[in-house]
Amino acid sequence: LGLARGVVEEAMSHCDGAPTLEAQLLRAAGHLSLTEGDTETAIATVRRAIGHAIPTGQTDMLSELYLDLSSMYLRNGQPASARDELEEGIDLATLGEGASTKAGPHTLWRMLLRLAQLCDSHGEPERARSLAVSALRHSRRVHSRLGTARVQATLATLYEKDGNAVKAERYRQAAVDDSRLIRFGETAEGAGFAG
Repeated sequence: LGLARGVVEEAMSHCDGAPTLEAQLLRAAGHLSLTEGDTETAIATVRRAIGHAIPTGQTDMLSELYLDLSSMYLRNGQPASARDELEEGIDLATLGEGASTKAGPHTLWRMLLRLAQLCDSHGEPERARSLAVSALRHSRRVHSRLGTARVQATLATLYEKDGNAVKAERYRQAAVDDSRLIRFGETAEGAGFAG
């Protein structure tokens, strides 16, 4: 890890004025800190990466950074902070439109799905289902078959908890059907493995 950190630090010294590169290198440094068990430093470093990424307007990078940050907060036992960061990230990545946007970064569905899961665990089942339905729409928008299957499986669980066995079964079967399409020959691009 020491060698990897040295490479990242050396690269950082040569990227003044390149915020995209700085954000990517800070993200790498944050992951190194996380690997070393220093979650607090990892969080602070990824927050710095977000600061560099915002002016670039690259919403895909922003969404990835916010997903990283929420994972770090969850790992650190701070689900409320993870949720807050996801909500902020969704607002930034959609230019304030939120889950109802018709556009957005490729990984928006992942942010919405994770937020739905956090809402469910926080006792907000209606909001969780609403966010998951939005996540499903966005996974389909970017043609992520894998994402669509994951979201449908989550929706099945959410509706099952709500006592709606018919909807739960419908989403569960759709998740299985999409998973079979992935397994039986769709291309990596068509299957949405990038998502």
